[in-house]
Amino acid sequence: MANELGAKHWLGFRPQTTEAVEQSTVNRFLATTKFGMNKNPQHLERKSHINVGRRLANRQGIFMPSGKAEFEMMASQPQPWYWALGQATTDQPDATNAPSVFLHTITDADSPVRLTGEGYKVFQSAKQGDAYIDKIKVSGQAGEQGLCEMEWLALSHTEPATLTSTPAFAGDILTMVNCAITLGGSSNLDISSVEISWDGMLEQLASIKSATGPRRVRRKEVPKADGKLKFIDFPTAELTKYINATSFALVVLFTGEVISGAYSQYLKITLPNCQYTGGLDGDIEAEVITGEADFEAFYSSADGYQIKVEAQNASSSIII
Repeated sequence: MANELGAKHWLGFRPQTTEAVEQSTVNRFLATTKFGMNKNPQHLERKSHINVGRRLANRQGIFMPSGKAEFEMMASQPQPWYWALGQATTDQPDATNAPSVFLHTITDADSPVRLTGEGYKVFQSAKQGDAYIDKIKVSGQAGEQGLCEMEWLALSHTEPATLTSTPAFAGDILTMVNCAITLGGSSNLDISSVEISWDGMLEQLASIKSATGPRRVRRKEVPKADGKLKFIDFPTAELTKYINATSFALVVLFTGEVISGAYSQYLKITLPNCQYTGGLDGDIEAEVITGEADFEAFYSSADGYQIKVEAQNASSSIII
């Protein structure tokens, strides 16, 4: 009996320059542990019973393409953050003495980047156009690799699709072994796990003008950033911040291999204006007291952003 092995799958994306004109190939392939890329047909339920008193078969409706993926974080591949947040600038920290080192600064724009996505699902292939990353989350636990999850919405979906892209994967994995967390300017707290999420608050809209699928993906509300921290011990000072609604900055730094001289690969996520929104209220039992805290990241007027992702690597550009 023949079986399809899901471990042979692959997923890739590429910025799409023109609306409704998909890229012929994609060029950024994620080291996915799993993914889904679906057309999501919306079947229309019959409302009448035409004198038989029984349920009648559905009719075909529109489709609402979407996708989701989990993948390993790579030092040379900060593109998913650029795709989700929408804008990036590139500088060289020392163009003279370290010409191979580039620093990419990614911040939130009015909309995410339009993408073409391709997915080899092993049993068949799929392609989506005008795709937009709606949600992205980084999570990590002490001693493990950093993982990302993301979700997206698209306007078109072809399946089965003929794909001509050649997958190529980065290998510079970022791990929690080389991760540093700074909370309110202090790095002394013992934190065992961290999550940071960005929600672009996007929605798909259908139009009678485009009756078979969605007409537009747009932002329906202001974006939201939040997360969760898990402490080894109970952080009494953090409980005080929660009670007093005190703001603090959170910086998570993943460090990779050396590029040149004193310059190493890294991915740094900065949330300049956070407040605790829950947690730190567990029941007291006959065991070690630890703490978990939920937080939300707000826009900082002083810094001019809600979230900033900085990636230092040897890539001269991340916007193509």
